Amino acid sequence: MRWIRIMIAAVVIVLSPAQPAYAADPKADLAETGSTTTLATTSGVVTLAFTEHNYGPESSHGWTVRDFWAPDGTELISPNPSQSSDCTAITPKKHVRCRFYGQLWVDGHYNRPAGGAESSIIVKIVSAKDLTCGKVRISYDGDPKSSNNTATLRLKRNGKVIPCTKPKPSASPTRKAASPTPAAVASASMSPSPSPVTTDEPATESPTADEVPVLVGEDGGGIGSGAIVAGGLILVALGGGLLWWLRRRRPTGDHAHAA
Repeated sequence: MRWIRIMIAAVVIVLSPAQPAYAADPKADLAETGSTTTLATTSGVVTLAFTEHNYGPESSHGWTVRDFWAPDGTELISPNPSQSSDCTAITPKKHVRCRFYGQLWVDGHYNRPAGGAESSIIVKIVSAKDLTCGKVRISYDGDPKSSNNTATLRLKRNGKVIPCTKPKPSASPTRKAASPTPAAVASASMSPSPSPVTTDEPATESPTADEVPVLVGEDGGGIGSGAIVAGGLILVALGGGLLWWLRRRRPTGDHAHAA
């Protein structure tokens, strides 16, 4: 009985249809090329064109995803997610993603132009002073090269292409003291020092310490006032003593007469 069951199971496995293997997406190098659109006015609606390519080697099959970015200063009008179930607003009026299921022929094959298929997005200008660039990107799982999947949509105004990035406001410059140049420093260091000015007049000699008269000062410098008073008293005493001595040596009138 056991061998019978094994034989039946083997027959079932052999006779069962083989399961189809998962087929990888065909290799197709999808790419986008942008364009430059000249603005006729600073307001209104503008169409931004681009070209979609399939450089092969095969036609793409399955899902293809496209992302659209409106330039700064504008709003996306088309594609519009409200008008297509295949599109989703990633950022309202700024970034929309659309999915397409089907086949994209290689450029120049069947009904596809040799230079690729032209397409476009429509935007509305809301701030002319803030305009930059738009962008479009295509994605496909079977794409062997992703470096050419994104294209820039440029705008041109008054003969000049508008840059894709806004210039940063420059900081107000601060004035700094000018540093002397090396030549000025070298010139200053090599300038000769001024020579002393000589004259023909004889130089006046400063008096020495012995020739300078001593003045009486309030702080006791020179002969003090106390010394002067003491000297005066001594002179008065000496004069009085001399006068007394002279009077004793001179005879009085009575003694002279008696003699």
